[in-house]
Amino acid sequence: MISIKNDKLSHHHRWQLAFSLLVLYYPVLLYLDFPVYSVDLAFTLPILYYQVITGIVILLILFVWINISEWCLDRLAHYFGNDFILEFKLPVQLMTFVLAVLLSFAFIVVTGELMDGLNNLALHFFHTPLIIPFPGDRTTPFWDLYKRANSGFFVLLMLSAFYLIANRKATLRIKDIFTRTETLEKENVKAQLTALKSQVNPHFLFNSLSILSSLVQEDPVLAEKFIQELAKTYRYILEQKAVDTVLLKEELVFLESYIFLLTIRFQRKLQMTLAISDEEARKYRIVPMTLQLLIENAVKHNQMSDKAPLQIHVDIHLGRLRVSNTLHARLRRSEAGGTGLQNIIARYHLLTAQFVQIEDSDTIFRVNVPLLTE
Repeated sequence: MISIKNDKLSHHHRWQLAFSLLVLYYPVLLYLDFPVYSVDLAFTLPILYYQVITGIVILLILFVWINISEWCLDRLAHYFGNDFILEFKLPVQLMTFVLAVLLSFAFIVVTGELMDGLNNLALHFFHTPLIIPFPGDRTTPFWDLYKRANSGFFVLLMLSAFYLIANRKATLRIKDIFTRTETLEKENVKAQLTALKSQVNPHFLFNSLSILSSLVQEDPVLAEKFIQELAKTYRYILEQKAVDTVLLKEELVFLESYIFLLTIRFQRKLQMTLAISDEEARKYRIVPMTLQLLIENAVKHNQMSDKAPLQIHVDIHLGRLRVSNTLHARLRRSEAGGTGLQNIIARYHLLTAQFVQIEDSDTIFRVNVPLLTE
């Protein structure tokens, strides 16, 4: 299932961002409000008390600002398109910057009035200011410099919050795009794998029916046995259609029935050798129908006779399943030549980074298939 785009910040992320900005701003605020170092607790403790209250108020202000900033960014996204945050071209950057500056100054004015109102209420009811005033005469240039420095830094802090939110939303968008792309890739791989599996069934059935047609008149008893073994093999094909890998042991059990079918048709023209221990067969996994397709490929593309039988050897070598056959290539190759082998290569390519190796000499054709583990 494809995920739905969601670049909204959660409440947890908003509070986390507001607290992070407060951590950046608060040391500067303390530095400005403590222009002279003093060890007088009667002077220091009240200031610390007021600073705690101020910090809580500023945290709430930053949280509100973050919500407003995200709302503005969503409106910009609606106007410029959902991907404007990812592209952030120069005209959009300038417009966004101007908007952020104007909003910041407007917010500073509003919050300044709010803080003054709270301060006046505190003086009225508790006869003490909510926020400790700057020591000294407010009419001096130092007081004006204090206000300008504090307001300027707070505007920078709010601008930082604006762009941090944009960055966070862009990150969420990228993660969403990556997730959807990864999901689509997985679905595409599954679709390809399903298509490759479906190619096995009609091809195998067509060849089996061709063999059966030649047996019905020659030997009805063997034909009946052939039908029974064919039913076993086709049941295995249907059962493994929903899985990507099977134990090598299961594939070898299926192979016994398949070899029986081939032996009935070719008799002494075909010689099969299996050199795989039971321990190895239970240790590794392979793609279903791998051995059947490789043996079918060898039978289809080679000549065979009683004097020069086709010899197929199956073993494990250097951690790979090795299927070798003597090479007596037919003068006229089948039109469907290589379909089974290409099917195997494609299926392993979809499941593992290991490659199917092919060795082709004058006398031997060998395919080395990766062995998979859990």
